[in-house]
Amino acid sequence: MGLKEVEYRLRELELVDSIIEALDRRIHFTALRDHGARLLDTIPGVGPYTALYLSTALHGVERFPSSKHACAHVGLVPSLHQSGDKMILGHITRQGDRWLRRNLVECARWAVRKDPHLREFYLGVKHRKGGKRALVAVARKLVSYAYWMLKRDQTYEELSPWKTDWGLSPKLE
Repeated sequence: MGLKEVEYRLRELELVDSIIEALDRRIHFTALRDHGARLLDTIPGVGPYTALYLSTALHGVERFPSSKHACAHVGLVPSLHQSGDKMILGHITRQGDRWLRRNLVECARWAVRKDPHLREFYLGVKHRKGGKRALVAVARKLVSYAYWMLKRDQTYEELSPWKTDWGLSPKLE
């Protein structure tokens, strides 16, 4: 590769970087205008892009009877194989958007670093099932929190899923 070719490739890279920056600004601006995305952006580890993505996926949260149904919509629940009285739980169903699941697992990776309650949950599952399954379990918990945040119109701090006034954890499904 000659010097001119390198300069040409560097200009291409600068152009691509500027396009990415412009798109990031647009996503951030769009997330600021969306009420659900602003709520979900308060979850530790969740940024504007994933908050907007998840808000869009769970739009009309009233259509889900429970947070379990919201998690199933995203595809983060185990598959069920049943015959007679024998029941076997398998891998996650992967029914929803795979890019959303991927982003949620990455958010879970960051959330366990930032939130001590999610870290405690992660370490408990990791000890029993392994690290990858624990991250998926945290991602499922993030979707469950998102469901309740959108349903109750509360931020993560207001929801405080790990405590109540009397010190017991509320059942959020």
